[in-house]
Amino acid sequence: MQYDRLEPHSEEAEENLLASVLGNPGQAHRALATLDEGDFYQLANRKIYRAIKDITESGKDPDYINVKDWLKVRQIEDHGALDKYDEMFGLADIIESSAMMIKEKSSLRKLIRLGDKISNDCFTGSRDAEEIIEEQQTELCSISLDHTQKTKKNLVLTPEEYSANAINR
Repeated sequence: MQYDRLEPHSEEAEENLLASVLGNPGQAHRALATLDEGDFYQLANRKIYRAIKDITESGKDPDYINVKDWLKVRQIEDHGALDKYDEMFGLADIIESSAMMIKEKSSLRKLIRLGDKISNDCFTGSRDAEEIIEEQQTELCSISLDHTQKTKKNLVLTPEEYSANAINR
């Protein structure tokens, strides 16, 4: 089905999250625990987030300079989006809430697409109901697991919180 409306997304949450991570690179793990690259609605934001993830996984801080270099080396165009985030002031305190909102919108988009696929499968009549149910049930479970596992509170602890927990034990 085709709708004359945008899929659920929050430009503000994406912008706030990226500006906050770039301004507080030591807190990137809070976003990485919740989000995947595909959770971002804006293509330029996906590219920047992929850079943040790769840089963090390589053991470096995903700050503005490292992200800019990562994009340049790989000849990935962000159409000036990264420069916008360098000028914004992001607070580490909003990383988790922004990540939760982005994940919520992403899950809703996935559900919309799944609903469209179910509808199309039913209208074409190329497969029987049992096949459609089994296939889409698997996809729905996948969406559900991704959403619930990554949006539960207290899944991510800072190194300081891990240390405090270890000392307390």
